[in-house]
Amino acid sequence: AYVMSNHNADSTGQTTAAAAPKAQNRGTKHLRTVLAWLPGALRAIAVLVTAYPAVRKFTQYGYRVEEFAAYGIPWPEIAVPVTGAIELVAIALLTVGLAGRLGAGMLAAGMLVVAATAGSNPFSILVLVASAGVLILGTGPYSYWDPTVEELVSSWPVNDSPTTPVRSDRE
Repeated sequence: AYVMSNHNADSTGQTTAAAAPKAQNRGTKHLRTVLAWLPGALRAIAVLVTAYPAVRKFTQYGYRVEEFAAYGIPWPEIAVPVTGAIELVAIALLTVGLAGRLGAGMLAAGMLVVAATAGSNPFSILVLVASAGVLILGTGPYSYWDPTVEELVSSWPVNDSPTTPVRSDRE
């Protein structure tokens, strides 16, 4: 007969009060694993969804110029290759995890421009969400360089020398 109890069973079938924390620890371990790999998945999504449209800015240049002009983007002949180059640089940064937050920021900014000019579509929303996730979580495992904002700011050179006050002509 099956009997419900307030105690949890451990791996030997014995009911103990210690089995509950073990189950909870397993749950937090799984959550940590998911959170550890989530940035890598977000990087992959952003790269895979953006790669084809980025390349098309060069392989279908004339068509893309017409699209940009129809969206009201100024200087479409220049905007198309510049946008394509920015996307390709962002893809490269995200792929290798070298300053991936910078790459994610570049893609996120591009997707906001897409939404403002051409209207949002499922792909641009997906890239925007994935890029925002990388901006927040970092690039995750298998990254060459993923500094936090605090690390970047703390590494800036600071001029510790005292400044001389500027004299005014009014004195």
